[in-house]
Amino acid sequence: IAAGNFEPVGAMYIEPDCNIPSAESLIRQCLYGQMYFRSRFGKTVNNAWLPDVFGNSWILPQILKKSGVEYFVSNKMSTWNDTNRFPHNNFIWRGIDGTDVYACVPPTHFITWNMPSQIQENWEAYQDKESGGQTLSMFGYGDGGSGVTEEMIELMHRFDKLSVMPKTEQTGGTSFLEKNLKGNENLAVWDGELYLEMHRGTFTTKSNLKRENRELEFALREAELLLSLRCLSGETYPAEQVRDIYKKFLVNQFHDILPGSHIHPVYEDAMEDYKKVRECVDSLIGTGDTYFNSLGQERTEVTFVEMEDGPVLRKGKKGAFVCPQMAPFETMDAGQMEKKARLLAERPADWITVKYVDEPYRVRVETAHAKICFAKDGSMESFYDRDLDREWTDGAFHKLHIYQDLPGVYDAWDILPNYKEKELEITVKKPLHLVVADGACALFEVVLGTEASSWKMQIRLFADSNEIEVEHLVDWHEKHKLAKMEFGMNLVSRELVCDTSAGFIRRETHKNTSWQQARFEVCMHKWCDMAESDGGIAILNDGKYGVGVDENHITLSLLRATIRPDITSDMGKHDFCYRIVPHAGNHLDAGINRRAFEFNVPLKKTALPQQFDGRIDAVIQKAAEKKTLYVQAVKMSEDEKNIIIRLSEQDGTRGKLVLPFAVQPVNLLEDSEGERTDVIVYHPFELVSFAIPVLPE
Repeated sequence: IAAGNFEPVGAMYIEPDCNIPSAESLIRQCLYGQMYFRSRFGKTVNNAWLPDVFGNSWILPQILKKSGVEYFVSNKMSTWNDTNRFPHNNFIWRGIDGTDVYACVPPTHFITWNMPSQIQENWEAYQDKESGGQTLSMFGYGDGGSGVTEEMIELMHRFDKLSVMPKTEQTGGTSFLEKNLKGNENLAVWDGELYLEMHRGTFTTKSNLKRENRELEFALREAELLLSLRCLSGETYPAEQVRDIYKKFLVNQFHDILPGSHIHPVYEDAMEDYKKVRECVDSLIGTGDTYFNSLGQERTEVTFVEMEDGPVLRKGKKGAFVCPQMAPFETMDAGQMEKKARLLAERPADWITVKYVDEPYRVRVETAHAKICFAKDGSMESFYDRDLDREWTDGAFHKLHIYQDLPGVYDAWDILPNYKEKELEITVKKPLHLVVADGACALFEVVLGTEASSWKMQIRLFADSNEIEVEHLVDWHEKHKLAKMEFGMNLVSRELVCDTSAGFIRRETHKNTSWQQARFEVCMHKWCDMAESDGGIAILNDGKYGVGVDENHITLSLLRATIRPDITSDMGKHDFCYRIVPHAGNHLDAGINRRAFEFNVPLKKTALPQQFDGRIDAVIQKAAEKKTLYVQAVKMSEDEKNIIIRLSEQDGTRGKLVLPFAVQPVNLLEDSEGERTDVIVYHPFELVSFAIPVLPE
């Protein structure tokens, strides 16, 4: 390496999927990757070498730049798109917050044999001849192969002797990037996500794996935060243990593991790893008699709290629903919280009326917030919003579909645009009916089925909220099927807003161009929202990532049943939830992102010190006043000298955070940047990190 014979590239811990991992997961990929390169080779790698990933989130440029990375290399957009030719090969990629990185997406595949015809093909396909400098051609047996052969090297040395060949130059990756991209003012700018027009099924395949990933992302956040609070109160921070479990977790975000495009033994290994990570995280969080609001925002929405004798069974756990009304970092005695939940449940269910109608079978429900007419299969024929005086449904709303899904060779990877052509018949085994209602919640249930699978839906309405929660308990045994939930909305909107985990992205709902037509299935994180200026509907999820949109209809992808490369893919039990959230104004007015955090981060009993250093709390309270800054991470620094606090601006605003004491700004590798300060100026969608010393000064 010192002699230049081998070149460290990549910057990340592994080559992860770059759609489904959260912003903090991608940060840790860079942190632990760069720590490795620094410790082993004394280098901070300046390029992210990700040739095989299935598209790239818009949040990535900022993460790369703040992790010491200037250059980004990928490949699939230029070689695998099924509809449009990606317009650039050497260019500038601009991220969601305005951060730029140099980008190279070579015009031909990254696995070649270095044949003269392949060199010619690369040059002819190269689209930035006038502005991008040279084009990059990579060669060698990749994707599990053995790399470069002697024959390929011999060919390389002879190209410059052939007059009919494009002029070639042997170079390393970093040298190529620095020579052709660095300081090149003629490069075009791509401002947006790098969407791959293929492999859209990987947003959904292996549903349980994706749900575990989501839950563990938030559980790791919770553990690090609690450990940091305890550390500042004198307890020992188990840094090595946290580091080890985080690395085990990150390995399973590899771009053929988390997307679901793997053989069955890999799935078994990944789920076993997740089990070990969960057990370790649970032990670090511990148990206690205190509920703690770790979100850095007020908790106001209906949430589920586990109770041994609770009246509600949700996701296999007993408990109750409660509106906690907890300020940021506020604690509440478990006995007090559970008493509040019991009192709510013991109130009469006089807030709801239910009427059954025959011929055809209907269930009409009225609450203070809504009047809903359910069909027997759980779909809504009418959803009238009493708060906003408007009807939300337009055609099928909350309608389950199971489509034939035959994508061809790349079974686990792809969904074809014609997937709606053939639909499986779904039978109503037990029509929708009220199961139980108390002073907090009313539970309705419907049982559906096919010849091979059973599908139970539990629909929950709440006395103190207009949100509707739906839990699905599925025993799935299909082949080549795609299950989606359709929401036909009485809205005129040209955009669907989707969470990216560190901001939001607006996507067109129409199909005017081939670019929009190709995006019939896109990636989201905790929520998506469609709205007019005065109101709309959001769908919050607990681990679903694929969503389709066609004008005013959105379809949430729930399950797939693929057979290659894993014939057992997704077979068996599933238990997942989402919430339907009607609201006034747009998603920002309604605080949809904040609601999604509350939905995804459960309140759990834990143990906190009787007294603890108030510096973290003081910072979080100041950040909470800004309303758009989210507490992304509170962790021990890797040198174990500081507590790192990371805030994420996710609503598209800029501002100034005035802290009660000076902190040290750091980058994502936890290197100090600039002088200590008590004023943090931030811009839209910025990730802000700073350090406070473990030992008070």
